[in-house]
Amino acid sequence: LENAEQELARALELDPDNLEAKRMLAEVGALLGRAQGETQTTIATLEQRAQVKKDQLRADAEQKVEKAKLALSRGDHDAALIELTLAQDQIRWSPYTGDWQALEQEIAGMIAAIKGQKESAESARLRQAQEEARAELRQQEQADQNRRGMVVDNLLDQAITAFQGQKYDDAIELADRVLRLDPRNE
Repeated sequence: LENAEQELARALELDPDNLEAKRMLAEVGALLGRAQGETQTTIATLEQRAQVKKDQLRADAEQKVEKAKLALSRGDHDAALIELTLAQDQIRWSPYTGDWQALEQEIAGMIAAIKGQKESAESARLRQAQEEARAELRQQEQADQNRRGMVVDNLLDQAITAFQGQKYDDAIELADRVLRLDPRNE
């Protein structure tokens, strides 16, 4: 009978509103010779414990929501989603009955909003990275054109110097190199 009493006490810890378990606990208490008030005290104690655990569970879930808000304020979408998912699972798999609907709706709304924000942020980062890559390519192209222009100018100067020094073959060779590098150079 003592084992039955312990099992009924565990059942009431999980579901303190279970009338059948309360009735059976009272019967087992009577069979063990306990007074009716003693059994009622046990039931009340178990109900209080269950309420405390339920309140702790709610407080823990609300704390996870606050952590998610803090992570979101830092721009850490992944950490916020993790905290909210943990809170959602904690509520979803809670052994205690109660009014979780408002908190569940808040969490579900936050998860949806954060997922949208995360996608937008990732899209903006991708666009920014692409723009930076384009700008870098333009700079490299400009630097290459400047170097090619300097080489062409140098070769032209050498060709003019060779022509003025009556080294016509060298001047022709240098002029041909200029035209190979810059066909539109006149």
